[in-house]
Amino acid sequence: MRWEKVKVTGGEGPGKRWGHTCNAVRDGRLLYLFGGYGKFNCQTNQVHVFDTRKFHNLSLLLCLSIIVFVSLNLDIVFSYKD
Repeated sequence: MRWEKVKVTGGEGPGKRWGHTCNAVRDGRLLYLFGGYGKFNCQTNQVHVFDTRKFHNLSLLLCLSIIVFVSLNLDIVFSYKD
């Protein structure tokens, strides 16, 4: 395994963070990154989706305590924050 910098074709990425979760779905095509601590070490409940084939980011800002995000491909992400 090696790290490789890629040229992103669109969308804004999550930036530097720690304490997040990241899951690959659809045979690694989509990477879902949730939460963690970002800018100024503040906890975030953002969801970022990265398409590894199109090199495109999708960012969702979660403003409610409970959200359900359903994409066109029927991937579902549930999150809850006290």
